[in-house]
Amino acid sequence: MSAPSGPRSRRGRTLLWVGSAIAVVAIAQGGYQAADWLSSSTTVSSQTLDAVPTVELTADGDVTVTVGSTDSIEVERRARTGFQDVSYEAVESGGTLAVEHSCPRWWSNGVCQADLVVQVPAGTEVVVRTGSGAVRVEGVEGDLRVESGDGDVLVAGAGGRVDARTSSGRVEVDGAVTGVVARSGDGDVTVRDAGGTVEARTSSGRVVVDGVTGDATAESGDGDVEAREVTGSASATTSSGAVRVGGVRGDVVATSGDGEVVVRGTGTAVALEISTGDGRSTVDAPTDPSASRTVTIRSSSGDVSYLGAE
Repeated sequence: MSAPSGPRSRRGRTLLWVGSAIAVVAIAQGGYQAADWLSSSTTVSSQTLDAVPTVELTADGDVTVTVGSTDSIEVERRARTGFQDVSYEAVESGGTLAVEHSCPRWWSNGVCQADLVVQVPAGTEVVVRTGSGAVRVEGVEGDLRVESGDGDVLVAGAGGRVDARTSSGRVEVDGAVTGVVARSGDGDVTVRDAGGTVEARTSSGRVVVDGVTGDATAESGDGDVEAREVTGSASATTSSGAVRVGGVRGDVVATSGDGEVVVRGTGTAVALEISTGDGRSTVDAPTDPSASRTVTIRSSSGDVSYLGAE
């Protein structure tokens, strides 16, 4: 006579049933995703809209913005989808045109990318938001604000103030007239040839600031930092990595929690403060405790140097 099944046997059957159900769901989901991918296609359509002072673009994909030669706004939307459709709308209110090209909010595992390629008239203020996608903006003369959840942000030849941010990806600003804020949660940040105040920061990655007619802040949580050719003051700091500064006409603060710090002077004497917790200290450029310009160099662990101009 067989022994009666106990609680342990019932638990085993329950676990087996749950495991089998999960496996069936996973297989079905995988098959659906494969079919969705095989059925996917790309569609392209366009629209011409009247000019307005401000254009706000929201997309679930890549966004490209350039300046056109006409007084109208040209919007090209590109969608790659499988079983589901994207949504699109363009609404003007109070001098602002809001354009949205998006995937279904409930759909996260299938094929869906909703890109925008837009031409705006000169002088238009532009705002770009994308949850996942690269953003490229070139030649926009009005103020510019860009936010990406996951993707690179590339800006060139901006005529107004630039605020460019991404949670994950690199940020590059090459040419801006009236100030730059460039930030990444995880990626390199580079700002070149910018006027006004520049702030370049990343939590993890390399930061380069090169050619600023104003003050500059360059900061990384984990990565090398460089600041070059700054007409105002410069602050270059990292928690872990090397710091290199050169050609700064104003005051300098250069610090690293764990890495080498090298600052090159401009040929004039400065009031120098230099220290390291563990490393060599080298001074080979003019200093004067009473000088109006100050240079501060610190590293918790690494060599520190104040050298002559290159």
